[in-house]
Amino acid sequence: MALRTDARRLGMRMKLTICVPVYNEAKALTGVLQDLRALFSEAQIIVVDDGSTDGTQELLKSVAGIRVIQHERNRGYGAAIKSALRQTSGDYFAWFDGDGQHRVEDLEKVVTTLVENDFDACIGMRGKDSDFVWNRIA
Repeated sequence: MALRTDARRLGMRMKLTICVPVYNEAKALTGVLQDLRALFSEAQIIVVDDGSTDGTQELLKSVAGIRVIQHERNRGYGAAIKSALRQTSGDYFAWFDGDGQHRVEDLEKVVTTLVENDFDACIGMRGKDSDFVWNRIA
């Protein structure tokens, strides 16, 4: 994983898998995947197409450097994440919506917080102005 904050600064080399669950996200998906790849150049990116009917499947065939899992029918957001989780061998697993509503830089903050603090889990949530907020769950 190549964080802009530099994974070497964290004193480790880590394997990150990013799951991108999608359902009819063809309009925004290309930009999301480009942004993820730019910031997380070494991460494994798994896109789970959850039964899309808008051309998402055809679009994914043209994107290099990702793994695609295809659901024949829409099984839901949680099922998409579980499908990707079963296919990863990385040290860290994150998911990121494919509709373009979140900033990739915010995912970087979540992953950095997770690793620097040796958390088992870390969830980013939107606050005022979509500021980054984190809490440790004991």
